[in-house]
Amino acid sequence: MTVGPMMITGLETGPDDDGGWNLENGDRISVDLFSEALAIWLLLQGRDVSVREASAAFNTTEFVIQQAASWRDSLRLDGDTLCFVKDLDRAREAIGLTELSRAIQVISAAQNAEVTVSEIAVLMMVAPALVRGAVEEHPYMYLFEDEIEHDGE
Repeated sequence: MTVGPMMITGLETGPDDDGGWNLENGDRISVDLFSEALAIWLLLQGRDVSVREASAAFNTTEFVIQQAASWRDSLRLDGDTLCFVKDLDRAREAIGLTELSRAIQVISAAQNAEVTVSEIAVLMMVAPALVRGAVEEHPYMYLFEDEIEHDGE
């Protein structure tokens, strides 16, 4: 998958954090939204991953991954390894289409390039049909043929 220049360079943690994107003010995204996407991605990987692998998947810095991991109580850093520390089966069952759509919105936008349903399906380790359904579920994403588009692009 081709990625563009790094888009997410920091997480919004202050009083301006509205739970969404704040790209016009320092390329920031809500720490809650980003850490949720990171946790869902990690769950779908089915294994612990290195911080480097996570930062590559989200096209961001290792610091952003570390910041998100320290924010969410279901994530933990063990040296350079990102771990999910809650009940895996229960957490996977809790991932509905709405949660998946938020995670796909974050990770697909973070690529800062054109991405396809198939590319995101591989990155998220889910079926392409599930990615399509999640994109259709999200109010700020849509499909143009096989490409995932975001409102405002």
